[in-house]
Amino acid sequence: MMAKPRIHILALGGTIATRPDATGAMQMGLGADDLVAAVPKLGEIARIEAETVSRVGSHSLTLDQLQALAVKIGKLKADGVVVTQGTDTLEETSFLLDLMLETKVPVVVTAAMRNPSLTSPDGPGNLLAAVRVACDPWVRKHSRELGVVVTMLDEVYAASDVLKVHPTRVNGFA
Repeated sequence: MMAKPRIHILALGGTIATRPDATGAMQMGLGADDLVAAVPKLGEIARIEAETVSRVGSHSLTLDQLQALAVKIGKLKADGVVVTQGTDTLEETSFLLDLMLETKVPVVVTAAMRNPSLTSPDGPGNLLAAVRVACDPWVRKHSRELGVVVTMLDEVYAASDVLKVHPTRVNGFA
C-alpha cells in the first residue's frame, strides 16, 4: 500500500472561512484547522497539514502578502498545496502564484461562494475536490506543466484561464 500524499492547506480567509458573530452577521473567523475539521474524509485520502496564513477577505490581500505566500509555498515540504481564500480575487491570486512559483508539486486554489451558515455550503466540497486534485497521480506527475490550478464545484481550471463570471451563483467560475 502506498503512503498517502502529504498535502499542506494554507488558509487565507474569504467566505469559506466565515462564521456568524453574536448578531448573526458573517465574519472572518474560521482557520485552516476548522476548514479541515468540516471535511473528515480528507484524512482518508491524504496526510493533511493545515496552516492559517490570514483571516481576511480576498479584496484585502496585498501584493506583499501574495509574494510572501509564494515564498512560503516554495519552501514547503509537501506533495501538494491547497490554498483557500475568497472568490473576489481568486483569479488574480491564482494567476500571480502561477507566475511566481516554480514548484514541482500541485498547487490548487479554492474558495466558496456560499458561507458555512447557508444551506448546502460549497466550501467543504470545494476543499475536498482541491485535495483530491492535489493528490491525483497524473496531476502530481504533470504539475510543472499544469502550473497553478483552481478547483471550484468539481471543475479544474488553469490559473491563466479561470474567470469569475457571476458574483453570487455557486457555479460562478468558468
